[in-house]
Amino acid sequence: MERQKVYCEIGFIKRFMELSPNHESYDVSENEKSIIWKNYLKFIFNSNIFLNISSLELKEHFESGNGIVKQLVKNWSNGNESLLECKKMNFVINNDLDKQLENDNVYFNSTLLLDQPISICNSIRNNYGLQVISPEEIFSNSKIFVEFKKSVKKDEFYLSMWNVLKDFKYPCNALSIIDNYVLLDDKIIKKNLIQILEYLLPKSLKIPFHISIFTLKEPNSKILNFENKKKFIESEIKFIRPNLKFKLSIFCLQDKTEHDRSLITNYLQIDSGSGFDLHGTNNKTTHKTTLNISFPITATYISDNSDNVTENLRMTMKKIFSNSSDSVLAKNYWGDKENRLFEY
Repeated sequence: MERQKVYCEIGFIKRFMELSPNHESYDVSENEKSIIWKNYLKFIFNSNIFLNISSLELKEHFESGNGIVKQLVKNWSNGNESLLECKKMNFVINNDLDKQLENDNVYFNSTLLLDQPISICNSIRNNYGLQVISPEEIFSNSKIFVEFKKSVKKDEFYLSMWNVLKDFKYPCNALSIIDNYVLLDDKIIKKNLIQILEYLLPKSLKIPFHISIFTLKEPNSKILNFENKKKFIESEIKFIRPNLKFKLSIFCLQDKTEHDRSLITNYLQIDSGSGFDLHGTNNKTTHKTTLNISFPITATYISDNSDNVTENLRMTMKKIFSNSSDSVLAKNYWGDKENRLFEY
């Protein structure tokens, strides 16, 4: 997995050290608190860190005995793959920075560790779909280190198959889904794709939300049918999110060699072995499958599993995205062809 880019205020590190298991007690048990704190520590040490201080200030923190700073410097100086860089700037995005960061896809796929009031952190999440963590929230935001699994049996009855996602609503500003059959039928689209978006999309953002869908052409259908699909989906999204600016693109897979059935946002991943057309028009499930829901950016660092499943998935989508054509004879995408998940 590509290392996460983390913009970290030095004040966060100071307060994070004070929250270590050796300090005052919190509502969670001592053992649970210790596990969560160490998971965050692993995340920091395995990320590319940008600190809001100068190189001279970094040296002062190193010499003062700041344990986390010393380890970050040690990792970097020993040739560890992680990056440590000083950026003397304000990491709190505001109206003055909107224009500056408008096309900074690295920033909008990053994590912010801020020593700021929760109200400011919430404002950044709600306006830009960024993962923002303050010291006050680390023990209440431990789900990012957990993988959730749900078994689904065929012909089970659900009023809303996808309400399982209500507990996984998380900041994001881009989403991509790859599934050969997710757009087969408009009724299936409403029962599945639109319901999924209902649970995952923010109400509004100050930047456009990017959505990409990778799927097969319907059997015996005209290729132009994708334009109709795009208009239908746009209409449905505008209905459920009237205040959200978004850009939608659909990419036509040329064959069935792509077997992935996954959805990714900036921080979340959902895998469904039997696809995302699970909720039938009769409110019964159409397949037997297992849903896997995780936060791979953080989960990768606490697992012994060293494979790059998520990064490979993103690169598969990025390759299709980059190689897509708008020419008359070889057109295979419809829409804006913008997605910050693939543009950094």
